[in-house]
Parts: sequence; C-alpha cells; structure tokens
Amino acid sequence: MTVHRARTRRKMALQRESGDMAEVNWTEILVAGVVVAIPVGIVVNLLTNPVQRKLEKRLKRQAARREQERGKFQSQVADLAADRAAFQVFLSTQILRTTYFTALFGFASALAFAMGQVTLSIDVGQGWRLGNVFIVVGQLTALLGSLIVLTVVRSALQTASAVRAGRGRRATAADVDGQDVT
Repeated sequence: MTVHRARTRRKMALQRESGDMAEVNWTEILVAGVVVAIPVGIVVNLLTNPVQRKLEKRLKRQAARREQERGKFQSQVADLAADRAAFQVFLSTQILRTTYFTALFGFASALAFAMGQVTLSIDVGQGWRLGNVFIVVGQLTALLGSLIVLTVVRSALQTASAVRAGRGRRATAADVDGQDVT
C-alpha cells in the first residue's frame, strides 16, 4: 500500500468519526422532491393552455407576415422579369450597396486597427491594453461588415435567380404560344 492511499484512508476515517460525511437520508430527499414536484406540476398544468394560445397567435402572425413578404417578393420578381432595364438597375444598385458597405466597414475596421497599434502600450487595467480593445473592436467591425455584405449579396442572388427562373417560365410559355419573348 502506498503512503498516499494510507493517508487518504486515515483522512476518510477521521471524517467519518467527526460526522463530516453524514449518511444520505433518502426519505428526506423523497419528501423534498414531492414537495417541489407537486406545486410545479400544478403550475405547469395551469399555464399550458394560455401559453399554447399565445404561441398559436404568434405563429399565425408570423405566417401572415411571411406570406405578405413572399407576395411582395413575387411581385418584385415579376416586375423585374418583365423589364430588363429595371432588372439591370436593380443589379447595379445591389453592386453599389455591396461596394458601399464593404468600403464603410473596411474603413471603420482599418481605423480601429490603426488606433490599436498606436495605443498598444497604454494600460487600462486588469491586464488589458487600450490597443487590444481597439483591435477587438476592429475585428468585430470587420465581422459585422461581412455579415451585412453577405446579407445584401444573398438577397440580390435570390432575386436574380427568381427573375431568371421567371423569365425561363415565360419563355417556355411564349414558345408554346409562338410568341417572341425578347
């Protein structure tokens, strides 16, 4: 037997004798569980119907809003599919928005990184240097800018895909009717 095991056994024996390691009283645990479980069960049963009604209302509102947004999107797609010039203006606007957000957040991020390098030696307490704070702000700014640009590009790509699909359906229908779509 190692010295460590012997010490551990002696320590446990002393704790048992002094009462530090009390025996578990399962009856008390059972009674406490019942005392807590019964009121919680009653409250949950009383709150189930109001919570369900509230969730159903919220889901209906969300479904109505999504349907309205879908209708607006389909209307925009139909308008852009019908007018090539408007579609080109839409795409140009999206390119400009993407460029603007990229430049804006790129500038803000670069400014924060530059300030971080300039103020790297200034201590603000608890191990933080002011430069590190600016560098973190620069990283978060770059991340936020990337997310905004990705959102704009994703929306533009979805619209462009829907317009192309709409034109394809229109062209197929016109071919059947013998009309020229261009």
